[in-house]
Amino acid sequence: MFHKDNSVLWRVRPATFVPNAVQSNGEIHNDMNQMPGGVNAPLWLNNVQYTIGGGWIDINTAGGASLPNWHGVQKVNGHFYKIWDKGCAT
Repeated sequence: MFHKDNSVLWRVRPATFVPNAVQSNGEIHNDMNQMPGGVNAPLWLNNVQYTIGGGWIDINTAGGASLPNWHGVQKVNGHFYKIWDKGCAT
């Protein structure tokens, strides 16, 4: 099952795979796109969590940017991250 804001988005029966990793990403498709958020107005990714057996667990991994000269990321705590495009103010 895939959830967002405590609502079921997608239910698969029978389950055809067992997830073994979790990620939260902002992305661009080519270098003409703007990454969500700007230097002075980053995009907030809050409640970045997953569940196993009903309990919510913080993703709690380091933030990383595949293009660090273009994009910024800040891990605020175990479930809250900020991302931004370094070429845009807002």
